[in-house]
Amino acid sequence: MDSPPVVALSYKDKNYTVELDNQGRLYSIQIFTTLHLVTKKDSGEDPWLSFKAAILSKDFSSISQHLRPDVEIYKSGEVLSIQTRWSEFLKNPGKDFVSALLGETDSVLQEILQTSSPEEAIRVVKDFGAGRVFKFPEGRILKEIVFFPYNGKYRIYEIAFKNSEE
Repeated sequence: MDSPPVVALSYKDKNYTVELDNQGRLYSIQIFTTLHLVTKKDSGEDPWLSFKAAILSKDFSSISQHLRPDVEIYKSGEVLSIQTRWSEFLKNPGKDFVSALLGETDSVLQEILQTSSPEEAIRVVKDFGAGRVFKFPEGRILKEIVFFPYNGKYRIYEIAFKNSEE
């Protein structure tokens, strides 16, 4: 089957492109990532314990393996997301992104160091699947961390801080 003629739209500082057919309908979305992220299969590991270990290691390379390329962090009324190609993000994730994860105050790392284990729940989203949500009702910093499947592995889709505006 031949592809229809399309108009490709790219956006400065975004991690994706969009193609529209000649009737203005969505034909495709391309999200820039790496082969490693889209081919690694689920090892059956607990996503929370594995992510917690990566955070405690303070190794961003290990942490990045737990992130989806469409991850969003809600903190202080701001939305932090990946604004470049995945390979560029890995080279330079940005200080605000790293600080939200590993900062000395108000970060995922600080929540992990200060509180006991989170409560787990399931979130089901139409046409998206079942996710695992780790809530921090006793914590001071985090509201929740949400994992959704991405190519056979639960990866972080969203991190919401308690001081985020929703």
